[in-house]
Amino acid sequence: MTIITNQEKYYGRKKRRILSRPQRQEANRRERHRMEIINEAYEQLRNVLPFKKGRKRQKMSRMDTVDGAIRYIHSLLEILHGPNYNLNWTIS
Repeated sequence: MTIITNQEKYYGRKKRRILSRPQRQEANRRERHRMEIINEAYEQLRNVLPFKKGRKRQKMSRMDTVDGAIRYIHSLLEILHGPNYNLNWTIS
């Protein structure tokens, strides 16, 4: 059972636990590893997307990459089902 203090009610969050130096270093190592995996996944996605003239794949932001993937999926669906295919997703 968790006890909520008045301070937690006021601020809406729990107090942060103070970590020892080795614990903090280990947490940082895990976070760096997690970010490496995410960055590698974005890089792999960038590499399979067709790239437009004048834009280098390496310069695409994460948002550009996701947007490009959505647009590419839409274009593949149109090729597969024809230009009159009703897409349920919206393209911004």
